Amino acid sequence: MSMRSVQKYVTKCEVRSMTTPIFQVIGVYSTYKLLKYRFIQDEEVAMHYKAFDTHKYIKNLQETGFNERQAEVIVKSLLESRDFDISILATREQVSNVDTKIDRVESNLDAKIDRVESNLDAKIDKFESNLDAKIDKFESNLDAKIDKLDGKIEELKSSISSNKYDIIKWMVTLFITMIIAIYFKS
Repeated sequence: MSMRSVQKYVTKCEVRSMTTPIFQVIGVYSTYKLLKYRFIQDEEVAMHYKAFDTHKYIKNLQETGFNERQAEVIVKSLLESRDFDISILATREQVSNVDTKIDRVESNLDAKIDRVESNLDAKIDKFESNLDAKIDKFESNLDAKIDKLDGKIEELKSSISSNKYDIIKWMVTLFITMIIAIYFKS
């Protein structure tokens, strides 16, 4: 069956099965559009698309309580959903490929993060050791200066002690001399 003959047959079937004017246009257009872009070689699938009786579905919906406008909108939505091209949907293989790529990217990012983290840890450790060394050097210099000051303080204490002894010795001598001088003068 050629594409041209399928189009003619479908158009005749669709127009005959639809009594509502809006669906005459929509049904023919949607079926034509579907068959125009996808030549269906499987007769059973082609019959499924050709045999959609919009009038029957509208009447069934009206019998169950829908008004004519609601029934038309539902059938219109159904026809539009038939035109949906499922080939644009992702297959399981495509989703699996995306999952694999995401896992690979995640692994690469984890590896990069681990490298950056280890580099930062190494730099922090180096900085800490340099800082500890500087602090130790500063402490030893400070201890040396404190020890030097302690030595000078001890020197001053001993100097003051020896000077105090000398002062006391001179004062006692002077005092005794003054007492003797006062005693002989009186």
